[in-house]
Amino acid sequence: MGYWFNHVIPGEGCATLSAAFAANGGTMNLGFITVNLDQALGLFWAKRTTIGDGTQANRLCAARKRLAIQLIAAIANVKLLGTTPGTCAGIPGTLIEDAQAAAASCDVNEINRLQGLLDAFNNSGDSAGFPAGLRACRVGPENKAYIDAHGQVDPTTKANCQDCNVP
Repeated sequence: MGYWFNHVIPGEGCATLSAAFAANGGTMNLGFITVNLDQALGLFWAKRTTIGDGTQANRLCAARKRLAIQLIAAIANVKLLGTTPGTCAGIPGTLIEDAQAAAASCDVNEINRLQGLLDAFNNSGDSAGFPAGLRACRVGPENKAYIDAHGQVDPTTKANCQDCNVP
């Protein structure tokens, strides 16, 4: 997942998060919220223990945030690289849909379980090359500047994490 959140700016033939969002129609459904590129960057780069606005995350918010980050990477892997969750041992072909459904629920244990499966899926192709026509482009200070300028947390994220009365 770190690859996608460090390779952001689009470029000819570059495998970037912006290209993955474009391949997915400009947004990604994370189950509890649908985000654009800037909102995804805000979720990823906010402190791990906060919702993004500095507010301490409850267990549900923290679980949803961890799952959301892995889900963004998984969707990017599928949409831009053409990978399929069901081809990895022990990973169901419906992993993305299962994760979206879990994120929309209040079941912290299921959210955490699926976050682990998404992590395994996202790391399963680390040794594989990019498909023809795509490459990893340079990560330089322009990516950090883009992230700093564009990363934003959707204000409804906090509200969406408070809806289950989970401490």
